[in-house]
Amino acid sequence: MLSLHQVEHHYNGVPVLQAIDLALAAGEIMCLLGPSGCGKTTLLRVIAGLEEGSGGDVRLEGQSLAAVPAHQRGFGLMFQDYALFPHLTVAQNVAFGLRMQRLPAAQQPERIQAVLRLVGLAGFDGRDISTLSGGEKQRVALARSLAPQPRLLMLDEPLGALDALLRERLVVELRDIIRAAGLTALYVTHDRQEAFAIADRIAIMNDGRMEQLDTPEGLYMQPRTAFVARFLGLNNVLPVQALTPQGARTAAGTFAVAGAPPLVLLHPDAITLDEDGPLPGTVTERTFQGDHYRMQVQTDAGALRFRLSRAGVVPLVGQSVRLRCDRVIGLSG
Repeated sequence: MLSLHQVEHHYNGVPVLQAIDLALAAGEIMCLLGPSGCGKTTLLRVIAGLEEGSGGDVRLEGQSLAAVPAHQRGFGLMFQDYALFPHLTVAQNVAFGLRMQRLPAAQQPERIQAVLRLVGLAGFDGRDISTLSGGEKQRVALARSLAPQPRLLMLDEPLGALDALLRERLVVELRDIIRAAGLTALYVTHDRQEAFAIADRIAIMNDGRMEQLDTPEGLYMQPRTAFVARFLGLNNVLPVQALTPQGARTAAGTFAVAGAPPLVLLHPDAITLDEDGPLPGTVTERTFQGDHYRMQVQTDAGALRFRLSRAGVVPLVGQSVRLRCDRVIGLSG
């Protein structure tokens, strides 16, 4: 439905986007994930037509958008600050996009009521914006974006102004709303848990480049680079000291991995306590997390982090243990 071909963007000669290739299928929710300054919002603005790329092409259903101004692309935009009009009611805010679309006035009330029901704000049409909570304002902004029935819904950190508990609840509802509306969406965030909760696929960006594009499960289970692994909180990254016939030798042992990677990841989900394990260490952190403990064990290879079920025996800080890791992944630098 939407495709990017070698998209680039420069500010005063400094590359902000570098050779971005991307394909978004109809009905898909894709997330652009990365740290602040990585280029994800700039990429969103280039796709929307709010900024002109320095190279490459953005195509919608095979047709280039290079000569199509932003207001004619039929995209819905929602930003972190919501950009609501405080002097207008909820219904008047939602109607703004419909007026821009030149929908006849007689048809607007029905459409407004439909999108307010969709976002869970039925009966809010006459409310003043100033009386709404943060979550309700977020829903009004979403309703305004949905009302014109956009070809593509684009959301830039839409939950960033909300507290963590509200974000956790609304991100699931937001996915359900986008699905119910039958929309294709491009979602920007720096929060990996938010991305995992809403996206069908995630493009992780770093320094203007796309590091990896995959499903949430694929990224977590098989990161390709050290940046992706660490950004997802998978920090057990070790340098390869030498490549031997038995595999990649590290300070934690020798592991069979594909290729000749300079680094390996000892995946935390595959680290277990084993009294016969090959890696000795000392517990330096033991943090209760509800259904599990977050553990850190200091070894000769460095600090290794993993989760441990509270169902079994959980060693105390300072206790000596032995570890085994059954999943080791080769990484590029």
